[in-house]
Order: sequence, then C-alpha cells, then structure tokens
Amino acid sequence: MICSGSLGMTVTDQKNYQRKEPVKIRPLNGENSLFMAFWGKKWEDEKMDQAVEIHKSGHHPWFCQKCANRICPVCGGNLLNPMCSDSIHDDGTTSHCSILPVPQYCENPQCSRHPKSKVEVKE
Repeated sequence: MICSGSLGMTVTDQKNYQRKEPVKIRPLNGENSLFMAFWGKKWEDEKMDQAVEIHKSGHHPWFCQKCANRICPVCGGNLLNPMCSDSIHDDGTTSHCSILPVPQYCENPQCSRHPKSKVEVKE
C-alpha cells in the first residue's frame, strides 16, 4: 500500500505539504525541489530514510496492509480491495479504492469473507 487514510506517503514538490494529519518531510534531491511527505503515527526516522532510499533507487516504497490496519477482521488476511486506500500491486500498477462502501473480500480462500465463499457458482 502507498496510502491509507491516516497512514501514507507521497512525492511532492511542496516543501510545506499539508494534510489533516501531521506530516514529516524528507528531501529527495540536493536542489530541495522534490520531497517525500509522510503522515501517520507509524513512521519512524529509520523507515522514512529507507523509503527515501528506495525511491532514489528507482522503486516505489510501500507498506503492508497490516501496518495500515486494512486486514480481514475474520482471519487477518489481506483484503482484495482495501477501502480508502491506494495500493501498489506485484506488477507495479496502482489502484485506488474509495471510502464508499465496497465489499471487503479477503484474499484467503479458506476465509468466509473470500468472494467464492459468498457467490454461488452456476454451472
């Protein structure tokens, strides 16, 4: 994940990037024209520095659904569409799931919240 309500990070050209939550800023280049903004209580200095280095190496930093408190309430597995979140996928694509009510299906096929356990398959 790259953003989830009260926990997230983004690249910005604004040194004074603002959100409702407190924001910590780290410079990304020597000219101080590009910054990485972090918000949420879970960001420690070491983790922010790691995220900056990951970005500088050409990759997109991310954090897990568990850290963002976006996990299945039944089994603790990952959600297929974590509500109110921007997600980065294994192939590098990103997606956004709005805060609107959406089914919170679980990726775990053994879980009662997995989509196949909710949908009857008609053959």
